[in-house]
Amino acid sequence: MNDTTTIRTRILLALTATLLAASAAVAQTETILHAFNETTDYGYPSAPLIADAAGNLYSTSSSGGPGGHGGVFELSPPAVLGGAWTESMLFSFDEGPDGGSPLAGLVMDANGALYGDCIWWVGKRSGISTGTASGAGWRMD
Repeated sequence: MNDTTTIRTRILLALTATLLAASAAVAQTETILHAFNETTDYGYPSAPLIADAAGNLYSTSSSGGPGGHGGVFELSPPAVLGGAWTESMLFSFDEGPDGGSPLAGLVMDANGALYGDCIWWVGKRSGISTGTASGAGWRMD
């Protein structure tokens, strides 16, 4: 083979590999785990999801919920493959002493306690208390 043929062969192989990778990406499907509805649960979940060892997913939502100003939720996987995921509202914010509109993602410690932050805080609490917002941050066991 001369240099021109070698270059053409390499380009053809690179193009073929790219097309195969693209066709594999197209074959993937998307599955909706839960459809949020601000009037019945939470609205606008925008923070990244985190997972525990059991496969439960956790995050925050900036609005909705019983308190009206977002909350912390858990999505539990179905018992049967292909079944429905279950949403649990773990904590609801009302922009009172507990704050509101959590936009940041969560952090989970080794014991499973969740930590997060709210953009609104009206209360006068100090320190971190279980299950409530406090200043810039909160902890939920």
